[in-house]
Amino acid sequence: MKNFEAFNQVNENLKSFITDYQLTKKFDKDKFIELHNQLSYSLDNNKLYEDLFIYLKNAINQILDGNLDYLIKEEYSYHNILWKLHQRIISFQKHISLKDLSKEFKKFNEILKTKKFFLKDKENNIYYIITTIGSAIGHISTIKIDKNIRLEYNDHSPSRIYLIKKLLEKENFGCSEIKILKNIFPKKETSDNLFFIAEKKKEDNDLQKLAEIMEACIDIDWILLDAKKPYTQEELNNEIKLLEGIYVLYEVYKIKPKKIIKKINETIVKNCLN
Repeated sequence: MKNFEAFNQVNENLKSFITDYQLTKKFDKDKFIELHNQLSYSLDNNKLYEDLFIYLKNAINQILDGNLDYLIKEEYSYHNILWKLHQRIISFQKHISLKDLSKEFKKFNEILKTKKFFLKDKENNIYYIITTIGSAIGHISTIKIDKNIRLEYNDHSPSRIYLIKKLLEKENFGCSEIKILKNIFPKKETSDNLFFIAEKKKEDNDLQKLAEIMEACIDIDWILLDAKKPYTQEELNNEIKLLEGIYVLYEVYKIKPKKIIKKINETIVKNCLN
């Protein structure tokens, strides 16, 4: 694929476009067509993606005819097919062997033992962190390294993504707001996709700090917001207070959030039994 970096950029822009539509219900047809044309160019008429591109074209025709459910809500909506396309592209990328990793990424890989790396190519240094749900690819996050370190982090868990973002900001990463694509696959419990961008000038140990933060938060998705949907504003406020407390415990006492959550869950179960 000749324009893989271009695909990553337009994929990110399309996700933001769809999120903005969900928030405002304003659909910019010309902007959407422009982004789709950029996507088409990045795929370079590659036969490996021809079947999925047919579905994309059908979704576009529906959207331009006024059926905006085909942007995200329908099973074969534009966004759902784009997600499948991204999965397929990742699956065709070369899997990195440990010997091909730099010293920093070897340490990163050692800390995140459950993650898999995929490399776009060595010149552009784009790495993929693949999280799995069972045997299937769940969320795909990207790290790009040059003079800066740039992370696009994706997750289904509002609790975990909130805490990871807060910890990265503490490490001087500039972070965008968390955006959410809702109801990607309406029949699945984890259908929401949340994402944000984190970036800073690269310094020694940045990758290790990033890996440590992600590893510390890996099991944090069993709190109120992830167990109960929809939730009220009061419940949301209580959740944020709980996460703030977890953040302080992690920052001051270096207790991993997943251990704190385990203790909270044990307490909840004990109180329920009593």
